[in-house]
Amino acid sequence: MANLITDAQAKDWLNITDAEDDATVALLAAAVSNQVRAYCGRSFHSESAQVASARYFRPLDAWTVAIDDAYEITTVATDNGNDGTYSTTWSSSDWYGQPANRQGPYGEVNWPYTSIRAVESREFPYAQRPAVKVTAKWGWSDSDENDIPDDVTLACRMLLQEMNKARDGGYDTFTTDSGFTQIRRNLVVRDLLQPYRRESASDQRFVVG
Repeated sequence: MANLITDAQAKDWLNITDAEDDATVALLAAAVSNQVRAYCGRSFHSESAQVASARYFRPLDAWTVAIDDAYEITTVATDNGNDGTYSTTWSSSDWYGQPANRQGPYGEVNWPYTSIRAVESREFPYAQRPAVKVTAKWGWSDSDENDIPDDVTLACRMLLQEMNKARDGGYDTFTTDSGFTQIRRNLVVRDLLQPYRRESASDQRFVVG
């Protein structure tokens, strides 16, 4: 999976013009990308090469199932008999993807679907195994780097500069939580990323088959 920032962007932001530090720049770009993904609980890229594939989830309640980011949902099926067959395929009128109109919390367009809601009289079943099969095109969007939100790019830039300074002992950056402390203590970076952070980023709702 591509980094959220390119090595060329990183060099430009750090005002590096020669190739002497290329290896270090590549490490910094990867580290920043991994921190932001871990903090937000999403990749900000297409995860399925624009091809629909099936994943399996447990419903939160009888009407809602949280899913991984998906920019196009193809089919929803359930394992009503708890036999692993997922033989009950739902009509497109039985469910809808949320957020509605793929609109983000502040009106952003082309936001990925993050949950599915049952409508009419339909209910998601509960079972020992994940009871809902969702076939979709997974990820933030059908593009790789072109659709990364500007706020996320700016947050990456700020973290990159902070991590680069830390190489010379400019910051106390000791953390044991995948960079969460580093992001949380930087209020600007935290606020930039907050709208993109999934509530379920750290829990066990998602079971990928």
